[in-house]
Amino acid sequence: MTKKNELILFLIVLFVYINSIFNPFIFDDYYLIINNSFIKNFKFFKKYFTTNLFAGGGEKGLFYRPLQTLIYAFIYKISGFIPVGYHLINIFFHSGCAILIYLL
Repeated sequence: MTKKNELILFLIVLFVYINSIFNPFIFDDYYLIINNSFIKNFKFFKKYFTTNLFAGGGEKGLFYRPLQTLIYAFIYKISGFIPVGYHLINIFFHSGCAILIYLL
């Protein structure tokens, strides 16, 4: 019964966020993705773990999220600046979190 419930949760999250898949980048996406030189080249890998989230985009901030920068770098290598890849990954992460909360 657990696998069925997990699938239902995944489908609910997918249904809620399906309208965002083909939307363009907005707000902070310009600093985090479009203008972020760190995600465009893995030579900045060390900076993922030593600077704030917005440093690659030229902004100041207090957010330390190296995993987010790393994930953006991998998505950039796969899909470049096509928003669909970023939105799909976010939907999968949201679904995973919903399933983990359910299991907890």
